[in-house]
Amino acid sequence: MAQRLKVLISAYACEPNRGSEPGTSWEWCIHLAAHHDLTVVTRANQREGIEKEVAAIAGSRPVPRFVYLDAPRWVLWLKHRLPASQVWYYALWQRLAQRTVGRLVKTEPFDLVHHLSWATFRFHAAIWGHGLPSIWGPVAGAELCPWGLLPWWHPQVFFAELVRNVATVVQTSFFSLLPARARRSTLTLVVSPDMQRAFGQHGIATQMLPTLAVHPPPAYERRKSSSSEPLRLLFVGRMMYWKGVELALRALHRSGTQATYTFAGEGPFLPHAKRLVHKLGLEKRVSFLGRVPYAAMVQAYRDSDALLFPSIHDSGSNVVVEAMSHAMPVICLHRGGPGLFVLHNETGMKINTNDFEDAVAGLANAIRTYDSRRELLTEHGAAARRHVEENFFWPKRALQMDALYREAVASFHK
Repeated sequence: MAQRLKVLISAYACEPNRGSEPGTSWEWCIHLAAHHDLTVVTRANQREGIEKEVAAIAGSRPVPRFVYLDAPRWVLWLKHRLPASQVWYYALWQRLAQRTVGRLVKTEPFDLVHHLSWATFRFHAAIWGHGLPSIWGPVAGAELCPWGLLPWWHPQVFFAELVRNVATVVQTSFFSLLPARARRSTLTLVVSPDMQRAFGQHGIATQMLPTLAVHPPPAYERRKSSSSEPLRLLFVGRMMYWKGVELALRALHRSGTQATYTFAGEGPFLPHAKRLVHKLGLEKRVSFLGRVPYAAMVQAYRDSDALLFPSIHDSGSNVVVEAMSHAMPVICLHRGGPGLFVLHNETGMKINTNDFEDAVAGLANAIRTYDSRRELLTEHGAAARRHVEENFFWPKRALQMDALYREAVASFHK
């Protein structure tokens, strides 16, 4: 058995039984603890959930040691009252965490430091400058909204997406800190081809490792969809324009089918989505569940035939992998994480275009295909389940990171 390394992880968002980044970071930490001795620096507001879960599993498997950190109370008071609090507070927390990491590495013989979350390239990371092998990532965030998909008819959304595009281009340009940050890391991991290209333009070599994985549910026999009933489509996630909500609704209307569409999630684009449903006359075919508890999503997957999730610039997307683990095919755009995870005409259908009308037409055609050929739901769903088991199972993902840990340590000491 290979020697266990002593690893210090910085994970701003880390909490069990949560979706998105907190839940993903927790899974990384708990599965990597099977291979290495971990110390995890994370936010103090996550302490209750972490310690409750650690108490429940302690003795049955190795668990990390957690070090909790937050800014003084008066700063937290400001965080809840000032705009853009997530941005400025995260940047501050990283600086505070760098001091905490510095104290820890001076008193304990760590072999490696790893920045795990947030998985964004835009900010300073607490792992740098400690004289130890370091891993940055998997890093995300360089995915853009193509010009042809920018919603000029929604001025507020258009402006926000345009600003994000400009900021991303500037922050990945030759005048940015991106190459300097990568060179301070022994190994930089990325989640998508977009992020890899951003580093590549600076001559920075990276390794791609999608950050997502799941615990596949026990295999069960899905109810076969009959052509005598409407195709049942599902959306899971925040109701945002860039999640493809409008694309999906217009595609549903254009498909000419009687397919139904269920939205599980909340967000600022929800009011517009409801107005669009009314405008298109889809009231009897579209339902909005609001926020569905993480544990209750299993039933939503069981009750649906396919996931329609045409996100425009998702770096990852837990819901795509979760849906595939339930033997559900996925309809998406060939962009970001979903475009990387879904195998076209094998585990789902992905539309390769940067034009709004072409995207709507392609999505509508995919809906029609599944509606008229229900056997494809079973065929693609089974392939999706196999794809997840072979590539997105947490123990396998932890083994991949284990190999990267050892590679980084060996490279640093050459």
